[in-house]
Amino acid sequence: MKHILLPTDFSENSMNAMNYAMELFKGEDCHFYLLNVQKSSGYITDDLLAADTNGSIYNAVINDNKKQLNTLLETYKVKYRERNYQWHSLFDYDGFVEAVNQVVSSKKIDLIIMGTNGATGTKETLFGSNTLQVVRGVNCPVLMIPEGYTFTTLSSILFSTTNCKDLKQDTVHILKYLSKLHQAELHILNIHKDRNETEHGYDFYLFEVLENIEYKGYTMKGIPLSFAVESFEQLIPVEMHVMFAPKESFLDRFLFGSDISRISYRSNTPLLFLNKS
Repeated sequence: MKHILLPTDFSENSMNAMNYAMELFKGEDCHFYLLNVQKSSGYITDDLLAADTNGSIYNAVINDNKKQLNTLLETYKVKYRERNYQWHSLFDYDGFVEAVNQVVSSKKIDLIIMGTNGATGTKETLFGSNTLQVVRGVNCPVLMIPEGYTFTTLSSILFSTTNCKDLKQDTVHILKYLSKLHQAELHILNIHKDRNETEHGYDFYLFEVLENIEYKGYTMKGIPLSFAVESFEQLIPVEMHVMFAPKESFLDRFLFGSDISRISYRSNTPLLFLNKS
């Protein structure tokens, strides 16, 4: 039984990610955890005016959010009552990453699913600030659902990497699970910046790590990462792109003008970040 964390701020993007999750795990036994996190900087004048004279601002805000969270949970319970889904609502008054980390640890979360959006409204911003922080600071696979993306099928998955030996049993567990669940065709694209770089038995290594999962392997050399992925997706459409979560300094470049940022700007498919052990 999978344990899936669905952080929500009740926005359209977070709701869209939740709807995607419902279809991605259709037919499976799952625990879904709906998490809302409130912080003091989220207070606005309306919160102050709504506060009961006999109560605290803190209680007024959390009661409103808890009510909205429970209403959302009950809506999903009814809508998906015929599926074997278990539902849990979680509210925390904390920093967002700290709250997510606590849930991941205490509930043994297998996957976090979040919506993507440009929180600042700037052209360069790819993910909402909370989503970016989760990728940086939480040791758990994170699946990003593009704004407005609707699940139809998961028949083809691309895993792009610059080193196939980064793949280990524990780091690719969720990738193998989703591949088997949807009987998806798995494509592994190994990208070398150096055109003269030689192969080192990658096929045998991949066979050992992926066990019984069939895959098609590809190698591109001397091509920038963004161009390699864009070219591949033009030739072979996929419904999910998987890669390892880059380190923070690299992720900054990923989001703000780096070569790899072009992949995400032009990609309309969900992006799954894995964590290296």
